[in-house]
Amino acid sequence: MALWLKCLLLCLKLSLALSGVIVLKLDDEEDTKAIAGIIESKIDKQEEVLEQLKGTTEAQDATIELLNSTFKYTLHHQQEQIDNLTTQNEELKSDIAKATGELKQLKQSATGQDNTTNSTFYQALNAQQEQIKQLDDQSKQLKQDIQNILDSANELGVPSWFYQTQLCYQWRHDGVSSGVGQCGAGEPRKLCAYVGKNTQYYRDDTDRRDGGCRMQWGIISPNAETWFENVKICYCWYADGDGGQCGGGAPQSMCADVGSFTQEYRDDTDLRGGGCRMSWMLSIPSSSPYWLTKARLCYDWYADGNGGQCGGGAAQKLCAIANTWTAYYRDDTDRRSGGCRMSWGLYL
Repeated sequence: MALWLKCLLLCLKLSLALSGVIVLKLDDEEDTKAIAGIIESKIDKQEEVLEQLKGTTEAQDATIELLNSTFKYTLHHQQEQIDNLTTQNEELKSDIAKATGELKQLKQSATGQDNTTNSTFYQALNAQQEQIKQLDDQSKQLKQDIQNILDSANELGVPSWFYQTQLCYQWRHDGVSSGVGQCGAGEPRKLCAYVGKNTQYYRDDTDRRDGGCRMQWGIISPNAETWFENVKICYCWYADGDGGQCGGGAPQSMCADVGSFTQEYRDDTDLRGGGCRMSWMLSIPSSSPYWLTKARLCYDWYADGNGGQCGGGAAQKLCAIANTWTAYYRDDTDRRSGGCRMSWGLYL
């Protein structure tokens, strides 16, 4: 029972004792009875109050007990959860430690296998991985180069019609016989390629058989703007030996506007001394837009037989930026085996 309630009961008992003393001292019986009645009435009311207080206290005690019980249950449940998590954590740590130990053992075991077979295997594996890395780097660089070209084209504002432009090469034989074997190898008489590509290869194999091969170059651009008509393709040559093998009366330097072909150049190299030096250029007007100043004319070649007949020491890909000539290529086909394959293209 609460301390304050005990104190109240003690006070009431003391009050009753004092009331008894007062009754003994009264001479008048009626007054005594009246006072006694009043005291009894007050005592009854006080006892009722005490009962009510007692009931309230018991209810509070019951509520407190219920709260204590609920709190203890919750605390116990939380402690169980904490214990479970702690156990799981310890198990996880144990698994990690076990796996780490096994990994160390495997590593030590692999390290300990130091024989010739494993050494050769790992060297080959490392070499393959290095090759894969190099190829991957080359692939990334190539992708970057392509992207740079596309970005540059976009930045320079290259018009779409330019990519419909073609560089063309056409040829014919002028001998009494069919000329088969000296000029071409079955390819069409006119070979063209759009910007960014090379023409199909033409085969040059002139020798002592009668006649020679007539050669011309041109640029075709049907959808070009008017200013582009002033662009030209140019060709120049000179003989480094017997001049009868080269030109056939053609000027040593010639150009053709867009939409037309150069004059014919005659190729008739054979066993006579020396050969013919050949070079090409893309000529553009000074008022050309910036993007065209970066255009390149390229010549590619390769020997399909005796390499001494082709090139004369020139690189197998000869390119020159607009308004500059390619390095000279030497044509000296004769009766030696094979011939020279030739191809041209325009690039940005």
